Amino acid sequence: LSELMSANPAQILHLNKGQLCPNMDADLVIIDPSACNPYTPNQAHTWFSKSTNTAPYTKELVGKILAVYKKGQKVFQN
Repeated sequence: LSELMSANPAQILHLNKGQLCPNMDADLVIIDPSACNPYTPNQAHTWFSKSTNTAPYTKELVGKILAVYKKGQKVFQN
């Protein structure tokens, strides 16, 4: 998944991203793929998206973002 969603697009666009190697930008997202999060309407205000279309209110969302790094600096932690 990482290769398809990160390494290949970075290579096509000639970006210094997409792999964890020396001299590459350390942009990464740490996830817990087994975490489940039920979505309820009262949580909508805590989301960063301004989109009006969301997952159905009764749906349980799978996966959770734990941390986001941009150029090696932590910019988000849950």
